[in-house]
Amino acid sequence: MRTSRRTGERSFISYTELRQLHQLHVGVERLSMRELARRTYKRFGYSSAGSCVRAIHDGWRALGLKTRGRVEMIREMQATDGLFPRDREERRRRCHAAGLTLHGTPLRPPCRGLTKRGTHCQQASTKSGYCWIHDPERLERAA
Repeated sequence: MRTSRRTGERSFISYTELRQLHQLHVGVERLSMRELARRTYKRFGYSSAGSCVRAIHDGWRALGLKTRGRVEMIREMQATDGLFPRDREERRRRCHAAGLTLHGTPLRPPCRGLTKRGTHCQQASTKSGYCWIHDPERLERAA
């Protein structure tokens, strides 16, 4: 048994068990401290999961073991296929590779018209195959 630095209470978790819990925290399972405490507080003899969390945290601190931050864990929980929902550049890249816009609509091919400099227009085409600037029907109506 150890004594907690913060409260001076006795801890029921040995250093070996703390290291095993830490492996579950940072290893393959990547469990949070709360989940670890929820699963083990009765086995270690604590009255609640909250008191077990404090003991685990104090034990890891005494051993110099790092914990995963709250933000890091939230990002992992919200990630879909390893992609965080707000990672706009990666979403844009994946959507473009799938032939979709960010809103999920199909991409339209570029305009077939030429710019004043003689390069191909990069605007999205309409049904006619041209953008609204190079659309021959619009140009005829305007003339």
